[in-house]
Amino acid sequence: MTLEKELTDLPAAGGAAGIELRGIRHRYGTTPSTGALALDVEHLPVPDGSLSVIVGPSGCGKSTMLAIVAGLLTPTEGRVHVGGVDVTDAAPGARGLSMVFQDYALYPHLTVAANIGFGMRLEARHSRGAGPGRAEIDRRVGEVAGQLGLSEFLGRKPAQLSGGQRQRVALARAIVRRRQVLLLDEPLSSLDAQLRAQARAELARLHRELGATVVMVTHDQSEALSIATHLIVMRGGRVVQAAAPDEVYRRPADEFVATFVGSPAMNVLEHEGARWGWRPADGVVLGSGSGTSSGGLGLDGTVDIVEFAGHERLVHCRGPRGARWSFTEPIATPRGVGDHVHVLVQARDLHRFDLETGLRVDA
Repeated sequence: MTLEKELTDLPAAGGAAGIELRGIRHRYGTTPSTGALALDVEHLPVPDGSLSVIVGPSGCGKSTMLAIVAGLLTPTEGRVHVGGVDVTDAAPGARGLSMVFQDYALYPHLTVAANIGFGMRLEARHSRGAGPGRAEIDRRVGEVAGQLGLSEFLGRKPAQLSGGQRQRVALARAIVRRRQVLLLDEPLSSLDAQLRAQARAELARLHRELGATVVMVTHDQSEALSIATHLIVMRGGRVVQAAAPDEVYRRPADEFVATFVGSPAMNVLEHEGARWGWRPADGVVLGSGSGTSSGGLGLDGTVDIVEFAGHERLVHCRGPRGARWSFTEPIATPRGVGDHVHVLVQARDLHRFDLETGLRVDA
């Protein structure tokens, strides 16, 4: 089967399509065989119709993976499949996807309306009448502008917009083409805290209405947990865990995922020859005493820092032998620096990790 024939078999624009990475490796350097390995993904399926969020620390390979899916980078090894079709050798424009870049990539001389409709007008020009007509383009531009709160800005140029408004224009330009896959590279990074929260909710709603497969890159794990239907956690160019957000939160695959995903971060410390983790919200303050109690873990500590978090207080403690851990409690509870506390974590709330590998131990 020729590549041209394979591309005609892609799901129609507007439908969803799963993505699959098989044996993907990418090296940066003058020679592919000896360059630095930036990405090493043996097998990664991205569910059809999901809002999959790739999260991880800076330099972990998130944007490299997205660029390979988009066709902006050719992997050193491996194949990329979209909708069951191998698109590894296909040009970016032939993959049936749209992408929103972190730096907007808007045309400064065009109006907001022209920027949003640019891709469709280009498609109509080169498809010899098979693409959308002018009336259809105008209708779809107006529709998506209304969805993203841009209707009053359609006649403005990008320089007349705020950073958040420009980001929404870039998102509208990608959505309006109704591609089967939408790739988002840090799409909310330029927004302030309040707008970012609103944009997260809007993005989740748009995903539900579009029904497309959305793959989003972010460094903000709280953002990832709040909107993802499928969460991909990366570290050092590899996928550490890929599952539903609640599964990643409740059953982290290793110590890195446990401490990276969730805010405030999970406590992890060594106790009686084992490595234990627990969420700050699972610690209950009791009377004095220490050690394991009622099948759980009991800890004595001295309050070091108290953080006011509005609806609750986050209390950081110092324990014996330099151990540090934290717990949350109601804001009305009196607590001050220097107070001595005994905290119990029930056995059902404990996570055990291998001392050597850091991997989860379920026994």
